[in-house]
Amino acid sequence: MKLAGGTKYKVVLNGNLITTYDNAIDLVLSPGINTIKVTTNLECQGVYEETIFVSEDILLSPNPANSTSKLWVGGNDEDVNITLFDITGRVIWTKNDKVPYSRSVNVSFSSIKSGLYILKVNSETINKTIKVIRE
Repeated sequence: MKLAGGTKYKVVLNGNLITTYDNAIDLVLSPGINTIKVTTNLECQGVYEETIFVSEDILLSPNPANSTSKLWVGGNDEDVNITLFDITGRVIWTKNDKVPYSRSVNVSFSSIKSGLYILKVNSETINKTIKVIRE
């Protein structure tokens, strides 16, 4: 993050205060929601605030999918919400799953026709979508 306009900067990242006199600072963001608030020693500078979401990775294999694929879930979240959409945005199905120790969840495509779909995965530290081809 580049800083300008003041001489002393107070950066609050996820509730932790960092004070610097430098014009640039590298912030290490955590998976999930990160809140950043920056103020200077000059009140007229105001307050800069930003919220940044850093998502853990996911992987669907195999893709193109037959009747079942495995969804590999990065991070440590215990639960995921999975929604399958058709190409027009219509919801095909939604399910909530516990993420086992293996970090893989079985995803069934047996009840849908061949075509292109969008799989959306949400949890505390995940917000990702994947294009899925159903063979």
